Amino acid sequence: MNTINNTRRAVDGTVNNLSDVLGIDGNVSDSDDPTQQVLDIYQSWYQNLVAPEQELVSALIMQYAKNQQMTFETLSTTEWFLQQSMQDQQKIGGLFFKVNQILEGVEETGGERNRFLAFAFCVNSGGQDCN
Repeated sequence: MNTINNTRRAVDGTVNNLSDVLGIDGNVSDSDDPTQQVLDIYQSWYQNLVAPEQELVSALIMQYAKNQQMTFETLSTTEWFLQQSMQDQQKIGGLFFKVNQILEGVEETGGERNRFLAFAFCVNSGGQDCN
């Protein structure tokens, strides 16, 4: 029983921490599935970004899909990143670390990277039923 309670507290902590990092209300999901809760947080966060930031996040998700070992170092050496203005590189850096936190949250709740990527592609393309 303690193991279950400890696991639930860790999952709740992950969801709460992610909500805090992204600056959104953590009560955006009514799912009992902790990974789905993280995905719902991503969807809420993404939909509240302004269009230029959504475009940058969409491009980041594409980079994550291309490179399974994405780090900021690998991102910062891509042609796409290097073609951006310094201001956009800084925005991309901030968004990279937020997307990375979301991906870590998915993994911490037992979810799979590919589930997140498929969900993110659906949300980013304007999908309405992205489960």
